[in-house]
Amino acid sequence: MTATLTFREDGSALCLHTDLLPLGELGTLTVSRNSEVEFNHTTQLWEVTRPGERSHVLYANASRSACIEWEILNLAP
Repeated sequence: MTATLTFREDGSALCLHTDLLPLGELGTLTVSRNSEVEFNHTTQLWEVTRPGERSHVLYANASRSACIEWEILNLAP
């Protein structure tokens, strides 16, 4: 997996969090979720949704790992 940091004009950075980079060494972190991966008991699938938008499923799979991989490939800044 590769990690990409995108820097804004104000000096702040955006990235998909990973333990590959010691992000805390850059300064104080502000972390927010861009998506959620949760198990749907009705469909018996893991689902990727935006926070607060559980009814709109972005991706679903029987494998949680597949959902995490989809998240990394499709939702990174």
